[in-house]
Amino acid sequence: MSLLERIERREAVVGVIGLGYVGLPLAVFSGQAGYRVVGVDVSKTAVETINAGRSHIGDIQDAEVAALVQAGRLRATHDYAVLEACDVIIICVPTPLNKNRDPDVSYIVAAGEGIAAHMRAGQLISLESTTYPGTTEGDLLPVLQKSGLTVGQDYYLCFSPERVDPGSKNWNTRNTPKVVGGLTPACQEAAVAFYGSIVDHVVPVSSPAAAEMTKIFENTFRVVNLAVVNEMAMLCDRMGLSVWEIIRAASTKPFGFMPFYPGPGVGGHCLDGQEYVFIKNGHGMEALSLADCFERLAGNPATARADVPGGTLLAPLGMEILSFDRAGRSCLRPLTHLARRQYDGPMVRIETDGGRFLTVTDQHPMLVWEAGRTAVRLARDLQMGDLLPCTRTPRHEDAPDFATAAVRALSPAAGQVVYSPEVADTHTFVTSFGLVTHNCIPIDPFYLTWKAREYDFHTRFIELAGEINLAMPVFVREKVIRALNDHGKSVKGARILVLGLAYKEDVADWRESPAFDVIRLLEEYGAEVLPHDPLLPEVHDRHENIHIRSIELTDEVIAASDCVVIVTHHSAYDYQHIVDLAPVVVDTRNATRNLVRGREKVIVL
Repeated sequence: MSLLERIERREAVVGVIGLGYVGLPLAVFSGQAGYRVVGVDVSKTAVETINAGRSHIGDIQDAEVAALVQAGRLRATHDYAVLEACDVIIICVPTPLNKNRDPDVSYIVAAGEGIAAHMRAGQLISLESTTYPGTTEGDLLPVLQKSGLTVGQDYYLCFSPERVDPGSKNWNTRNTPKVVGGLTPACQEAAVAFYGSIVDHVVPVSSPAAAEMTKIFENTFRVVNLAVVNEMAMLCDRMGLSVWEIIRAASTKPFGFMPFYPGPGVGGHCLDGQEYVFIKNGHGMEALSLADCFERLAGNPATARADVPGGTLLAPLGMEILSFDRAGRSCLRPLTHLARRQYDGPMVRIETDGGRFLTVTDQHPMLVWEAGRTAVRLARDLQMGDLLPCTRTPRHEDAPDFATAAVRALSPAAGQVVYSPEVADTHTFVTSFGLVTHNCIPIDPFYLTWKAREYDFHTRFIELAGEINLAMPVFVREKVIRALNDHGKSVKGARILVLGLAYKEDVADWRESPAFDVIRLLEEYGAEVLPHDPLLPEVHDRHENIHIRSIELTDEVIAASDCVVIVTHHSAYDYQHIVDLAPVVVDTRNATRNLVRGREKVIVL
């Protein structure tokens, strides 16, 4: 029986890799459409919770999961081997946003490797994780080809971006139109048939890259408009106007305006400054430490400069750096940006045979030579014996310019200031002892900024929007400082209660939340920060260096605080009661707009 026939009869088995905010709703709706579904997840908690008939995601009710589990149409496991029995496999792994705007595409690659080990003819594989245009064909497809099967003939591949809006009362996986881009016409036919059986409306596009660009464009639209309204908020603050009043008035226009609302922020990885790069100057090649290179550029009047929270971004003019092209040949390429920033997270010291060393942040994308090609792996995921590309000495005319060096030691390191070079076209550069490493790749709308440089195109508007949004946590800190000053308090030693850790109201999802930047910035100025979130009793992520436990919110805690900062406007909070007890409140979300008393104690963003 063909895949299309199995889909039409609802006899296809669906596998979902990643059972989070995207994967679990998709698994549930597939089960409710009549399919048998098996989910694969590395989380022991997620697997055990689902198999017990409960949901760990707010948008899915326990009863929905329990009904499918009891009917034998949903189960979860850690074992990729179950994918061999699946007819449709959907990848919903994270591409997490971190402090340097980098994507961790290794999750996609790892999922692809797990699939390739158990692939068979007749399967449809769909990638839903947000990523840059070209990932499906350029990153996932080569991994799947290891199976020996031919795409479009033996199996089918597509990209269909997730459009989940956690916490929404109106939109869900079923009623949100589904964009689908297949790699071949046969791939598109299979993908449209499957998604058309579980969602109300399918929107076919010409290719996976078109579908990937659609998702990035949607997110870029939001980021750019948020930047406009955030900048308006800062201007209104200077002018003594209420940005919320301005938005409310502008929203009465029935055409040509769409309201966005300001907030505390929009929720690369780097090298140690003592690492060397090789720069072309008027006399030939020069080895410079990244720290020295940055200082030289900063002192050049022709260098463009942008100051962002925690660091500085330089755009040098006419500087070239030693790089490697895709054929493995050494070349010189323009150094487009060099960033310097404060960093207190984990770093990795990499030692290879031949006495080579390199110290990088633990999520820096490293080049690894495996199976006759280069792959990208995060520094924290390197293993003993992994082969890292390095310059060849002596060179041979008929061979690539690089050799390989095996990893022989990995050890933790500490850093306070780190540097991020970005190189045009090739996205690689040669570092200390000849090791070749990858650029620091950006994420989401900044995926597009990074990808655009391959085509000699600079997305200045998107980059400017990013700078404005990244500045919002600093703006919030300044509002808190002013609020404390007006009450005769210094931020140093002040007890500040921060309400809300999630990135969005009434959702237990802290990824990309600006709350952690606000907390960090206040603590840098000596404040004692007391965090609370009714949906997040604890946030722990060693990779992001986040370790926060929510305090118990009592009347005594509110009253004893010098300032309360509303970062996430959960409906569970009684804002009138909070304002009644607190000495002063900084409201970054206009959550206190319906107060009947105490408005004089509130400073609204």
